[in-house]
Amino acid sequence: MGVRIQKPDVVVTTPGHPLDIDFYQSVKALIALTEVLDETTSAVLYCGCREGVNSPDMLRAFRAGERLGEVVDFVQDQYKIQMDHVLLLAKILRKKTKIYVVCENIPEDELRSMFMIPCKNLQEALEKAAAASGKRTPDILFYPRPQAGLPVIEKADI
Repeated sequence: MGVRIQKPDVVVTTPGHPLDIDFYQSVKALIALTEVLDETTSAVLYCGCREGVNSPDMLRAFRAGERLGEVVDFVQDQYKIQMDHVLLLAKILRKKTKIYVVCENIPEDELRSMFMIPCKNLQEALEKAAAASGKRTPDILFYPRPQAGLPVIEKADI
């Protein structure tokens, strides 16, 4: 059973402890939001990641191509266990979801190589995500630790 939510324009999330230790673990918050995220709903991931990405295989896979399809092909040909998150993130990114990341311990070039948008602080990330919605007053959902209660979009009664 999931947590019923209205479809937002922007979801702000954080993985919480202990997943906040590195980016490989932190992306589980995004993965839990897979069914919510698409080209009309952006994500803001706020994480600490004191151990950085902490997955050379994940980074190697993302750096294997300039396009997402090339990255997925690389993973399918050269699969290592820590490339699993690459495929799960690709499912979100293929829906043209914009992912804004606030994480002082991950270099901007590493975030860009993972097809994510680095931001210096939460304010910048929120402003960019809100602007991307194209709405004057976007619906913003703050949903910490979504992996603990998977969101389910509540359908509007017609």
